[in-house]
Amino acid sequence: MVEQKPTNVLEIFNSSILKIPQYQRNYSWRKKHVEDLLNDIDYLFNQDKIDRNDDDHYFGTIVLHQTDKVTAGSDEFDEFDIVDGQQRLTTISITMGAISEAIDSLEIELTDLDPSEDRPEKQSKTLRDIYVESEPHRRLDLQNDDSLMYKRLVVDKTAPKDVSSATVSEERLADAKSTIDNWLGTKRSNSNSDLEYYRDLLTLIRLINNRFEVTRYKVGSISEAGRIFETLNDRGRTLTIADKIKSYLVYCANRIGDNQLADDVFNQFGKVIRNITTVGTESDLTQFIEEHWRMFSGEIQYGHNDKYDINDLHRRIKAVDDHIPLQRDNGEIREYIDRYLESLLQASESYQQVMNPSRMETKGDETAKAIQTNLENIHRNISKQNIVGLLIALHQEFGFSEEFEQVTVLLDSFGWRAYQVCRASTDFRRRKFKELSHKIYYTNNVTGASDIFGDRTKDDFDVFSSKGDAFASVCREIENAIGNYGPNRSFEKNLRRSDVFEGNINQDGWNGLRNQRLIKYFLYEYELSHEGSSLPDFNSFVNETSGIEYLLPTDKSNVSHSHDVDHAHYVGKFGNLAILHPTDDKTDPADSYEERYESVYAKSPMNILNRLPEPDEATWGADQIEQRTDRMVSFALERWEVNTGVYVPLLDFDDDLSEQDVMSTIYPQIEDEFNNLDDVVPDELNNVPKIVRDTDFDFDKADYTQTCPSCGATEFRASADNGSIEFYCSCEEQLDQPLFALYLEPFNIETTD
Repeated sequence: MVEQKPTNVLEIFNSSILKIPQYQRNYSWRKKHVEDLLNDIDYLFNQDKIDRNDDDHYFGTIVLHQTDKVTAGSDEFDEFDIVDGQQRLTTISITMGAISEAIDSLEIELTDLDPSEDRPEKQSKTLRDIYVESEPHRRLDLQNDDSLMYKRLVVDKTAPKDVSSATVSEERLADAKSTIDNWLGTKRSNSNSDLEYYRDLLTLIRLINNRFEVTRYKVGSISEAGRIFETLNDRGRTLTIADKIKSYLVYCANRIGDNQLADDVFNQFGKVIRNITTVGTESDLTQFIEEHWRMFSGEIQYGHNDKYDINDLHRRIKAVDDHIPLQRDNGEIREYIDRYLESLLQASESYQQVMNPSRMETKGDETAKAIQTNLENIHRNISKQNIVGLLIALHQEFGFSEEFEQVTVLLDSFGWRAYQVCRASTDFRRRKFKELSHKIYYTNNVTGASDIFGDRTKDDFDVFSSKGDAFASVCREIENAIGNYGPNRSFEKNLRRSDVFEGNINQDGWNGLRNQRLIKYFLYEYELSHEGSSLPDFNSFVNETSGIEYLLPTDKSNVSHSHDVDHAHYVGKFGNLAILHPTDDKTDPADSYEERYESVYAKSPMNILNRLPEPDEATWGADQIEQRTDRMVSFALERWEVNTGVYVPLLDFDDDLSEQDVMSTIYPQIEDEFNNLDDVVPDELNNVPKIVRDTDFDFDKADYTQTCPSCGATEFRASADNGSIEFYCSCEEQLDQPLFALYLEPFNIETTD
């Protein structure tokens, strides 16, 4: 039975013990939400000062589920779980607790009070008894870590600056208390005396107690709460996508008369919401729900078919035959909800792991430690929207295994190569990764998938038949993406640019990294490649270090006349860039290289600085910058490597040719040949990730070789002939095409079930 009643905030708290059940989310209000509430209070306060009008502020709907009755002394209270309204009621409790603390800090002579005014200590105690704690019961009991933080801030009156937060929700509780304290501090500074301030506080108490109007729904079961949610949603109340789906599922459970299922919906959704919002935001929760749906349902992008023209996820569940419109059989509805809840909860647990690697427990596990580092780099360089579903599906199927590590190594290389250095659009490969998440999730389980989705049969699902198939295909797809938008030649070309920061989009579409943090990341990784380097994690380091160091000064007038250098061409190259250690003294950009070397670089803990050439041994000019650029490019190709590719055993070439000229001729010929190797190259690999000159490659490892048709040799040379480049084998046979070896990284796992 649902009881609806218009009431106010005071009545909600005065007769109740309120608890936030485990299925609810943690505290999520940000500073702006708290300020909105305080602004509403201020509006009533200012209007009251003018004409003491009786305007109320509508505080919304509060839904309470009565669970018990409790006794405190001679008083009896109804105990309620807060089904809806926990953020507002928590913030009101914090506010009233803060007002009580403010009253306790006042020094007021009792003789100055009017006979109708309560003594401050009595008013403070009354406030705390109603809104904070009525011994031995808390008036409001939060959940898990939030409960401890609330106790410290509100019950124990600890100042926000004196508490440390381990989770996002704990931090928001502390921010809420701090915001309210500052608001009250402003009111105190605007008062002429403690007595005037006390009377202002009494006004605030009266307004919050009596003028915050709410509609209270008291329900006897969670399934009744579901019906209320559905009604509120239909009337336009703003709910999150998680709220909307949850309310419909509870409504379904109630329609088929399964109260336990309704309870399961609330409890499971509560766990899901806590898993995401403990370290994330409401927008993260919404994104997670949507990405999980794509993985769970396979509906990556809704088509134009009439059956799939509903774009809102919560409406698709209601209306599309594949899901659970109410006309489906009760047993099918029950099974669908069970499977969806189980999937959602498991995915939220994976989300916690893969999207928050800093919270991983590595405990000396080298594989886990490597995965943690890889994930941190992936999230630095790839949009969360592109990668979250894929990472969840991979974790569901492989856990933190060696296979998972191998995939993250490739994703790390792909993210830095394609999105950052080669400047692929932020949504490049987004759809493909979402499709892969669905295929991985149902690996070798097409029967389970077809059981719940309406009229779908096994043939309607394109999923992987085994773990081995899934692992190899995903790795090949990432290699293909690298080949498409981050192969070695493009990667190296951009790392050698004359202006890695600004770029010149009109030249060939590349507009530079345009982000100091990205440049610092590359230089940070380059520093770690030096023997003996020891740095804190990147986020700590980059927040402490200063800006980019230009070894050749940006101001040409500060360049020594002894330096023979095209300043505009070399000053912006990677070989001219460095970063200081946080303990280094800041340099003066007006100083020359020689001056900065003597005062800072030579003494720096950074290897990339103290190993620079001493000014008395060599100038810092074009040759030094080019040599350093060469070393940095070699490092990058190894750090963000991809092994699958074509290895070209080019021995030598004529003196009037350059390696770049020869390889530029070789690239398109090998790409054409690669595209003809259908019997050798996996279906997923349409683009060769790298083509490199390598005279030491072991041809016995090759998956395909192009050798001399006359003698079977593998090495060749290039010669200039009438303006073109010709190729010759060591047997002097002229070759129609360059020789090469194709190597495909083997992606095998022991268990392929």
